[in-house]
Amino acid sequence: MRFILFLLVLTALVSCSESKSDEPVNKCTTVDCEEWQSCNSDNGMCELTEGRCLTNDDCDNNKSCNLTTHLCETITNPCDGITCSGFGNCMIDNNTAKCNCNTGYHADGLNCVIDVVDNCADADCEEWQTCNSDNGVCELTIGRCVTNDDCDNNKICNETTHLCETITNPCDGQTCSSHGDCEVVNNSPVCNCYNGYHAEGLNCVEIISDVCDGVTCSNNGYCIERLGVAMCECKYNYVSVTGTDCTHLYDLFYDAINTQNESKLQTFWDNYDGPIRKDGKVLFVTRGTANEAIKLAGTFNSWNQNTHSMTSTFNATYKFQEILTTNNDEIWYKYIGGSWYADPNNLYFKFNDDDNSIVYPEGSSRLMSFNLNSTELNDQTDRIIYVYLPADYFLSWNKYPVMYMQDGNNTLNGSPYAPFGTWDIDLNADEAIENNMAKPVIIVAVTPLNRNNEYLHTVIERLGNTPKLDKYINYLINTLKPFIDSNFRTLTDKENTAIAGSSLGGISSFFIAWQNPDVFGKAGVFSPSSWIGEDDECCATQSDTIRTLINSTVIMPDLKIYIDSGDSNFDTTKTYEADSRGYTDWVRNLLIRKGFDGRSEYNEPNQSMPVDYQITTLYSTVPSLFWSKTTPNGYSDYYDYLKPQNNLLHIIGEDHMHNEPAWSQRFYGALIFLFPKE
Repeated sequence: MRFILFLLVLTALVSCSESKSDEPVNKCTTVDCEEWQSCNSDNGMCELTEGRCLTNDDCDNNKSCNLTTHLCETITNPCDGITCSGFGNCMIDNNTAKCNCNTGYHADGLNCVIDVVDNCADADCEEWQTCNSDNGVCELTIGRCVTNDDCDNNKICNETTHLCETITNPCDGQTCSSHGDCEVVNNSPVCNCYNGYHAEGLNCVEIISDVCDGVTCSNNGYCIERLGVAMCECKYNYVSVTGTDCTHLYDLFYDAINTQNESKLQTFWDNYDGPIRKDGKVLFVTRGTANEAIKLAGTFNSWNQNTHSMTSTFNATYKFQEILTTNNDEIWYKYIGGSWYADPNNLYFKFNDDDNSIVYPEGSSRLMSFNLNSTELNDQTDRIIYVYLPADYFLSWNKYPVMYMQDGNNTLNGSPYAPFGTWDIDLNADEAIENNMAKPVIIVAVTPLNRNNEYLHTVIERLGNTPKLDKYINYLINTLKPFIDSNFRTLTDKENTAIAGSSLGGISSFFIAWQNPDVFGKAGVFSPSSWIGEDDECCATQSDTIRTLINSTVIMPDLKIYIDSGDSNFDTTKTYEADSRGYTDWVRNLLIRKGFDGRSEYNEPNQSMPVDYQITTLYSTVPSLFWSKTTPNGYSDYYDYLKPQNNLLHIIGEDHMHNEPAWSQRFYGALIFLFPKE
């Protein structure tokens, strides 16, 4: 019994022990997890609660982990707005935008850029060459050379440095004894002597010859020897008939018809350029068919077409009429031959509403116009050239300096082709010359056919231009200037030849003179577009600026430069950027640093050089020399104000905008600076 009881007790103990070992143990009873974690009772470890996170990897794609709440939150698509430069597709990798680029492109950040093959890796270029990355070919660096053909006119290639260097002008220092002009022929100086002188080496000496002994050409000419024969060189409206006299065209005409001398009549006609004034009479001559009836009307007869019929000479194709005048005023007229028409044989003109012909007063300047197309620019229509001839041109035998002007259609008083006004260069030149401030100058105004193409050296996208400045320069130098020098009495050397213009015509004038100083020794640069390449204007870059042109020039050209700008925008507000004032200041400052003449008016007090101010600078704080028509306070006279002995003048037009009226005002002083009366 006692044994049985023992077995029962033992069985109960074993049963109790087995019951306790099967019960699960909770290992989390002492674990303290974060609120976004749950304790794993099997191991007592804190683990992420479902739907909670610690890093972005714990979230579904396109969601990120909020490190504060530890909740997965939907994020904006990282690829929104990413185009991969149009050469690939944006993809999301680990919640981050990345570019999967097309073949031939690679990812650079969030852009796909073309794979560039370094074609120049093995190129061994000379120091004066630059490798072309497109083909790996060594090419000339800009401004360097191998032969003279790589250089601009009047420059030669230094075969050691491979730099284009300006050659010394063979005419420098050659005066031809002050009786002629030195010209370069085959790189050698040659004297082109004035009438009455001939060249002996580089001197012009007076012609002393027995053939001129006793030959009197009166006050209207002087005797010269031509191929051993005495000839009279005559003034305007006089002509030498026998070779030893000067006869007024008026007298020659009446001599011809009184003697019925066909040869003299032909000589008269060869020299006739419009109605002739003499002693209060005006002689009109024209030509028509033998039986044609032609009448004359004008301001002298109140435009009455019935009072003045043209008379035929012994050669009935010549018709003439003479009128008396009581003053030296200009006369307007037309011919009538079935209809009214302007005089086709009058070389001179003045703008007027009715296309009337003009007889200029004696002793006045005159205007001419003609067409001279450019083969260089492949002109398909007539290119008009206007010429201003100073009054002195018709009173002497002298030769004259020449100023070539851009935008010829805007230059002359009364031009109907100037929608924004004119420069009135004819009136301004008359005033400066009559005031004895400027030399008498011939002004040649060239009308562009496409100014955006002809005046620009680079592409400006909004102007839609194709740069043709190089071809335009060739036209000026190879076609127009030789024509002017052959048909007018001009001083042909660089010191007596200028180029001038405004805006695009201003910057092109600078480029033309700077690159051709052997032809154009002076430049009038009005309100130049000196912003080109300086601001964000497609497609010009820093390499297209005036400053880059100056900096890339090894030897500074021998030039005299007038440059200016206004200070006002079109709405009359003023900024330092108005009319490119700030950019033009930078050009002036660089010229001065390169050796051109500076002035104290350009500088801060006690400073020797001007400062390049930021374009955002307050305009009124920038030191400037302001334009004035008369002598400002502080200067002894107008020459002291302009200082024409300097090779640089920079003027600011106060309250001047970018327009023709402003340039007209400033032209007076510019002409005096460039061509002062000695």
